[in-house]
Amino acid sequence: MPFDPLDLVGGNEPFDPADPRTLPAGLSVWEDQIRAALVRVQFRTESSNYAPTVDDLGKFIRMDSATPVDVTVEAGGWPLGAMLLIRQVDAAVTIVSGVGVTVVLPEGAISSEMNGAGQEVSLHHIGDDVWEATGGFS
Repeated sequence: MPFDPLDLVGGNEPFDPADPRTLPAGLSVWEDQIRAALVRVQFRTESSNYAPTVDDLGKFIRMDSATPVDVTVEAGGWPLGAMLLIRQVDAAVTIVSGVGVTVVLPEGAISSEMNGAGQEVSLHHIGDDVWEATGGFS
């Protein structure tokens, strides 16, 4: 039988995250966080070169520009396990390592340029200013 996280709080009834009356007992303490996680993901749209900050954690970064742009990952201040999600809307997007930062590309990638409009990549902070990239690269 598959694991059901609701079994941990004794609830197996379906619930609607928009209706707090249907949350299983024990989860109401985290009502806002559950609703945010199940209903929507925050995003921001950038149209020029951009350097994400800690405020971007948990957000989807849409790079929407008619000309090529860079997303630069800067050093310092990132918690271990941080993840950045980036989507290329139209023109070329290149992931750039800031000073002292290493971005490890997926095997087979020949550049840090994203693979075309509609592609998404994720960057995972795995150590001291080391990020591992996954997704659509050239």
